Amino acid sequence: MATLDEETLPATTIELFTKGQEYNAYEVQRERRTIDLSANNLSGDLPLELFRLVQVQTLNLSHNNLNGTIPKIIGGMKKLESLDLSNNKFCGEIPQSMALLNFLEYLNLSYNNLNGKIPIGTQLQTFDASS
Repeated sequence: MATLDEETLPATTIELFTKGQEYNAYEVQRERRTIDLSANNLSGDLPLELFRLVQVQTLNLSHNNLNGTIPKIIGGMKKLESLDLSNNKFCGEIPQSMALLNFLEYLNLSYNNLNGKIPIGTQLQTFDASS
């Protein structure tokens, strides 16, 4: 059975839309380490393709109008060190898969509509509940 090596995988294309019109389309190489789309007035659900960028270490989507739930596949971003999803309109529970983010040093989920318990995991238990 053949397996895919991360280095042979193609880039992921992410398209951003504003008011029904394409705002920006670009390719994000799989080796990208930092993605900061904060304060861009983005809205809608998070594209699942974003969470397939497994090499990302810093993801900042704060201060937008993003909604829906935080996708369970976020746990696959095992190299993530900093995650800021604050000041959006996310709802539902924090996915249990976030407990797999062993390198996470910074987490900010404040000012959303999240509910439920913080998932049990090595890193998540060290964060202040106000995060």
